[in-house]
Amino acid sequence: MRTIRDFEAFKLEKKQMNAIAGGKYTKIACRLTFADGEEIFFSDVHPDLSLEEAQNSFQGSYGALGEAECFEFTYVDEHL
Repeated sequence: MRTIRDFEAFKLEKKQMNAIAGGKYTKIACRLTFADGEEIFFSDVHPDLSLEEAQNSFQGSYGALGEAECFEFTYVDEHL
């Protein structure tokens, strides 16, 4: 019977796991564009929301102030 110690040799550090996985993350950000062209970016959208849910929520909250748009982006965190 194998024990947890048998698997210790295969344990990876967080940095090693990110190297294998690529350290890539997909997030949702939203942008509010005012009539004068000024923009505000919101990059910390709740991670449990889908793109459509984020767009609907953002539009409902800020749409009266300007044009609201949400989008997905992928980034690589090389510091993990």
